Amino acid sequence: MCRAATRRVRRRSSSSRHRRRPDVQDASTTLRLSSARKTSAGSSPRNPLCTFGGSSRGPGTGVAPRSWFSEVKSAFVRDQAPDSEKCLVFGDLLTGPARNWCRHLSRSTRSDGKGLAKSFQIQYCGRGVSVARQYYHARKRSDESPLEYLYRLNVDGLRAQLSITAGSTEARREHVDHFIETLDDRDLANQLALLRIPDADTLEETL
Repeated sequence: MCRAATRRVRRRSSSSRHRRRPDVQDASTTLRLSSARKTSAGSSPRNPLCTFGGSSRGPGTGVAPRSWFSEVKSAFVRDQAPDSEKCLVFGDLLTGPARNWCRHLSRSTRSDGKGLAKSFQIQYCGRGVSVARQYYHARKRSDESPLEYLYRLNVDGLRAQLSITAGSTEARREHVDHFIETLDDRDLANQLALLRIPDADTLEETL
């Protein structure tokens, strides 16, 4: 009877150890994020260490890539985090398509703070591309909705000082045509083309 009781105690102890393993495995990630969050305490009303999923945000839909990157960078500067820690935390803060993008970078880029930052700015912030070129070469990304893409294209057009909202009827129509031609959904593009939408405001309501 004593032997049976001893075996039951051992089984319970082994089961308890197995249940604790996920917490142990996640400890490094938890510590990294916890350390990074401390750097932002009291620094800004908005938490600079919110996650980023890869979309270019439209008005009122969240933090834009440039703002998100700027605030995370400021948090790292305040914390004086080592380069290796910055890369680990930065990767942890990416979700969805943005995390997949990061995983496809070379290992040397993922482990180099400056290289990782430059790659992010090129991918999501339009670094190294003129504002006009950025507008005319824009394409809808798979990680954003048609409405999110319209918001991004509107911003690119305004930054390039194009008359996309207050210009001539022809200029406003050309902006709509550019949006339709650069969609990745041809069925939607064909439907919108048939509607002869005159401007971006009408297009937004349609979407």
